[in-house]
Amino acid sequence: MPEPAMPHIDLQPATSPFLCEIRTDWERAIVIPHGTLDATSFPQLEAAIQRLCTAGFSAIVLDLRAPGSVAPTGLALLHRIDALASRHQVTLSLDLRRTDADQLLEATTA
Repeated sequence: MPEPAMPHIDLQPATSPFLCEIRTDWERAIVIPHGTLDATSFPQLEAAIQRLCTAGFSAIVLDLRAPGSVAPTGLALLHRIDALASRHQVTLSLDLRRTDADQLLEATTA
């Protein structure tokens, strides 16, 4: 049986340097931040996670594979997102795995 289509919601306009793409799949939501995750952009990410927690998702995946970067302050702020999810009894996980294309590009440029 094919999986249902995963619609996405952009929480910020395309002109914003940071936006969160959200894809849903039954009880799980995947959040894909685009842009630099830092103290300035964090409130947007936190608001997206808050909306998903209150909407009833049991699991949220934060996909950090998209181009962009995580500033040192962004790493510290991820603990706040984890605490937020825990308060709502939502499982939060990070997707940091590299794609085959990333590995191939790295191998050919070395």
